[in-house]
Amino acid sequence: MQFFIKNISELSKVSEYIKTGIKNIYINNLPCLIALDGALGSGKTAFIKNFFKTLGLQQNINSPTFGKVHEYRTDEFNLYHLDMYREALNECELEEIFYDNKGIICIEWFSELKKRESLSTLRPHFFLQFEIISEKERMIHVEVFSN
Repeated sequence: MQFFIKNISELSKVSEYIKTGIKNIYINNLPCLIALDGALGSGKTAFIKNFFKTLGLQQNINSPTFGKVHEYRTDEFNLYHLDMYREALNECELEEIFYDNKGIICIEWFSELKKRESLSTLRPHFFLQFEIISEKERMIHVEVFSN
């Protein structure tokens, strides 16, 4: 599936698509791993902020670029936002997150995580590739994988 996004408010189309996929496909098989890749400034963090709000998160969301992981809670889900651009979590820290049966895990710079031998076979449920079209326009390619 591809989404052509003309402005930041249109990210809600992608957020709703992923939310529907989780509810229809993975709700009984959490945690759900959402992998994001794309150039700096392509909209990965903006999408996660929009997506978490779509899932009911009320608080402000910050980028974890200079931290390892940000954790948020809603009544229904535990939300994890990881950014692998600068900081790499060790396997023990990741393992705890990957066993959360209420978890939705969003990982920016997923390709960096996959470079690690011990995690090279890690497979996401959703993979989003962000492409810059113009200053405000983005193309987001979404792949959905079944278990």
